[in-house]
Amino acid sequence: MTQRPTIAITGANGFIGGELVKYFASKNWKVIGLVKSPEKHSITKNIAYRSYNLELIPDPKLLNGVDYLIHAAYISDKTKQSRVFEKNVNGTNRLLSLSRISGVKNNILISSLSAKESALSTYGKQKFAIEKLFNNKQDIIIRPGLVLGNGGLVGEMIKIIQSKHIIPLIEGGKQPIQVTSPLIIAESIDLIINKNLTGDFNIASSETYMYKDFYRQLTTSAHTWAFMVPVPHKLLMTAFRTMRLLGINSGVSEDSLKGLKLIDKSVDTLPDLKKIGIAHPTLSSMLSALDIRSKKSITDSSKVRYLMSGGAAFVIEYLIFVTLFYLTNHLVLANTISFIIGVVAGFTFHKFWSFAGNHQLNTKVQIGSTFTLGAINLIMTNVMIFILVEWLGMLAYISKVVVLILIVVWNYFIFNSLIFKKNIKTKL
Repeated sequence: MTQRPTIAITGANGFIGGELVKYFASKNWKVIGLVKSPEKHSITKNIAYRSYNLELIPDPKLLNGVDYLIHAAYISDKTKQSRVFEKNVNGTNRLLSLSRISGVKNNILISSLSAKESALSTYGKQKFAIEKLFNNKQDIIIRPGLVLGNGGLVGEMIKIIQSKHIIPLIEGGKQPIQVTSPLIIAESIDLIINKNLTGDFNIASSETYMYKDFYRQLTTSAHTWAFMVPVPHKLLMTAFRTMRLLGINSGVSEDSLKGLKLIDKSVDTLPDLKKIGIAHPTLSSMLSALDIRSKKSITDSSKVRYLMSGGAAFVIEYLIFVTLFYLTNHLVLANTISFIIGVVAGFTFHKFWSFAGNHQLNTKVQIGSTFTLGAINLIMTNVMIFILVEWLGMLAYISKVVVLILIVVWNYFIFNSLIFKKNIKTKL
């Protein structure tokens, strides 16, 4: 195979930059990774490293022999955003000046769909300002959606889900989201270069998902569970600022949360994808390709989670039943009240843990279906308990246990196959 051109990549030891290095090296490009400490990287086939720091004036010979330059480096600082803005913009400007002097054919910026003049996040504002430094007739701007993988923002999300099992949903998680992957970004750049295209390109799934549906699919793909808690944006921002002042690492930057507030519409990516000639995969197929599975756990099985949730709901219902029957000595009243409370507890556990994921039925229908099933179960339990106690002489406490076991088995099949039946994919 003939040697292809030379491509230099800033941020080569980062999440996206690292994946770009691997991709182009595998395609027999000569890759130069621009990193702060090249001595820490071993030279491998098609890959060499040169010293580069975005904050410093670059070596005049840095881009000698380079045909294409991908700028994926980005300085992040969770506390001094104003200084970071200046460093990123000025550093990029210095790099571009050197690139033009060095005769690089195309400069390629890894920007973001969040790069807007109206962006609330410092990240979005910086990317927008940096884009203005590039020449659309000569350069290439890649605006990816949320990049899936074990690094970057999604990597932080995965760690939180796997360790904390709590997902705060800003404003109910109704913001639209479009996703992509490092591989799609790399393939897009390759095709753009081969077709001699320039300008800006939006690289993300044409399908749009709501954040809450994205989190559900991410949780399912990781074979773990998490409770989704709706939180007002202002309240969450206040909590994050407090944690920052106390020196507590939340895992996700405050700046990332700012960007969620203004997301109100999707971007039409189809024209750019067609122009490039790339078919973008769906969210579910990209998540399936990721190795984000948690360590094997007994709770991987929905049956086990159902039994645990059912057991918790059973304990709640049974304790209330025993208490009420002791206080009132009224069998039907005690069973009815305890049963209703048990249904509410069981629905909550099952929806957000036992059968967590994307469901064919919406929440209102699920609630209605659950209480309809509950009404049927209530009649059945009252009849069966009455028969066991009054006709067969069984103790009330024992009869309640026998009936609940039967109901638990019956309900699993109804929940799994009807009420919480999974959807393959959920679009906005």
